[in-house]
Amino acid sequence: MDEQTGAEKSYERLAVRRGETGVDVGNSDKLGGSISVDVEDWFMGIGLDEVEWGRYTGRLDIGLDRILRILDDAGVKATFFVLGLIAEKTPASIQKIYAEGHELGTHGWSHRKIYDLDENRFRKELRRSIDAIEAASGCKVLGHRPHFFR
Repeated sequence: MDEQTGAEKSYERLAVRRGETGVDVGNSDKLGGSISVDVEDWFMGIGLDEVEWGRYTGRLDIGLDRILRILDDAGVKATFFVLGLIAEKTPASIQKIYAEGHELGTHGWSHRKIYDLDENRFRKELRRSIDAIEAASGCKVLGHRPHFFR
């Protein structure tokens, strides 16, 4: 008997047909639905400054491998919004996402709330993140998802 989690069943129900067109950039022409994933490690969204992140053991690839398998099993492509720091530190993870046909977007650099950044810092972090993701993947980044919303 094949036991699936509720999330796995949900992804199967949300599966979209391959080959539908989206925006023509990188792998986005293979997207047909609207599933998106934020690529960050467990400690990156809990209010810690990025200078403290090195103290914690990363678990990114555990979750990333699982979500990539679920999406592949369901025949679904998604947009992965990647923190620039992740792209710089683990480019192989970003290459894996892109190689499996998913679109890449930026989730910023430091996971700071954009409304807490001045315009100059926001621009620098956005540019740094885009550059890191493009360097890791070889694809053009067009999308951005901010960290928090008011």
